Amino acid sequence: MIFLQKLFDYSPIINHNNTNNNHTQQTKEQHVHVRITHDKVQVSMDAFGGLMYKRSLGENNEKHITTAPLRETIASALLRCAGYHKTPGRSIFDPFCGSGTILQEAIGLSLEKPTFPRQRFAFEDFPIHDRDKFWEFLGLLEKGKSLGDVYKSIEGGSIVGSDIDKKSISASYHNFSSAGYFNPKETEYIKFYHQDFEEAEKYVSKDSNFMIMTNVPYGYRVLSENETKSKANFGVNNSLRDTYYRFGQMLKRRTDFQDLFVLSGKKAFAPITNLQWDTLLSFQNHGLPVEFLKLRKK
Repeated sequence: MIFLQKLFDYSPIINHNNTNNNHTQQTKEQHVHVRITHDKVQVSMDAFGGLMYKRSLGENNEKHITTAPLRETIASALLRCAGYHKTPGRSIFDPFCGSGTILQEAIGLSLEKPTFPRQRFAFEDFPIHDRDKFWEFLGLLEKGKSLGDVYKSIEGGSIVGSDIDKKSISASYHNFSSAGYFNPKETEYIKFYHQDFEEAEKYVSKDSNFMIMTNVPYGYRVLSENETKSKANFGVNNSLRDTYYRFGQMLKRRTDFQDLFVLSGKKAFAPITNLQWDTLLSFQNHGLPVEFLKLRKK
């Protein structure tokens, strides 16, 4: 496959009459992608003007991420696959929360509206763009629930995240506060713990019908070169193996958890937990093959 990318000034095709007082004309270049595979040519234009999965928290206030972030769009899609959008406001626990992406997207689904500031797209400068219909559509998106409604629906439960990495917890605090979800240090509904998941699990109520959804550690960045090449070890070092085993033991102990979902990039994960998992989705995350698993209840 031959891949070509062309940048050019597309000011001649900009609809200069299609302006809005809330925005300035910032787009100066248009990305055009040309893919040639087996004598077939595909030409596409970038209508977004950036990375579609990247959420913005506002001007000069970018989201803080960890060294192995989960894309927001993937987190939202996994929550939908798990049916979270059918029970908005349900209590949820992410024991490997990182920068809090899964939990933040869960609130977004509960609010039933975008949880990030309005972004400007490249297609808004296209001559075929209908500004009035687009703004009408944006108005419909804003008719979601309030945070107060979401918190009331939790009914005594909470949104809980834990991580052993201090920087990850700091990133979670920043992202939630910047998104306007009150200050997690002061609200009773959102809790983050800089602790191992087995310690944080003690603070998770047994009376709130909690769902667990998490992106378990699996990236090759946590392995040494020898461990990565070890077929006998499935690319899983002793620390990771211990984490998987203890995670499985926690799930066996906490039978009150109703629905349990895991994004895993290690085939060894399921056998090490000694639990039965069903594969709901298989795809690639940052170039690594991963599986979205659901615990099979007895």
